[in-house]
Amino acid sequence: MILEMLAWLAFLVIGARLAIIDIAEHRLPNRLVILLAAGSTALLAGASLVSADPGRFMRAMACGMLVFCTMFVLAV
Repeated sequence: MILEMLAWLAFLVIGARLAIIDIAEHRLPNRLVILLAAGSTALLAGASLVSADPGRFMRAMACGMLVFCTMFVLAV
């Protein structure tokens, strides 16, 4: 549960920072986007291993890929 909360906290903090930068500059710095993606993936993987429910991590990754594909289609 702690790792899950850390993942949400990281998403909240970095996501808020990204929103502020996006509003001001209309672009997102790759460093923060990659940090958010890698950090949340690692924390969710750790939470899934600790809770002994690997299906949970796979569902999270599937939802992430769905969002990525949707945004990619909208961008193209």
